[in-house]
Amino acid sequence: MLFVGYWLILAHKPFNNLNMKKNYFLIAMLFGITISTVACKKCQTCTYQSYEEEVCREGAYSTPQLYDAYIRSLESSGYECK
Repeated sequence: MLFVGYWLILAHKPFNNLNMKKNYFLIAMLFGITISTVACKKCQTCTYQSYEEEVCREGAYSTPQLYDAYIRSLESSGYECK
């Protein structure tokens, strides 16, 4: 929503080279914030047949890479993680 509102405001302003650089920078920042909030699930519930396990980022996983690797290993073992 913020992205659409930003473009509606900019549609009425004339563009020059400096203004375009500011716009690209702002769009990149908004995109980065959006991706970082979507990609940071703190907990996922993984199920296999009737067994359910909740895996949380805060705990035994000191880095996001270890957490992601554990989730991938569960999924390759047949678990379905959401």
